[in-house]
Amino acid sequence: MWSDIFLHDAEDGEKYAIVVIDTQGKFDSSAEGKEGLKIFRLTSLISSLMILNTNDEMEENQLSFLQ
Repeated sequence: MWSDIFLHDAEDGEKYAIVVIDTQGKFDSSAEGKEGLKIFRLTSLISSLMILNTNDEMEENQLSFLQ
């Protein structure tokens, strides 16, 4: 987790706090089955926006986790 929280004032007057967290993910080659899935679920629950970064093309079964 980045040590700073970034504050952003949107043009529509809304205020946002942005927290940057880098986690190993579900598709990490070193992740053990359920461990990776738990991390993915937790980050999905606490995030309003996620950026998914992959090294290779995603397979269809991997995309099903995003649904």
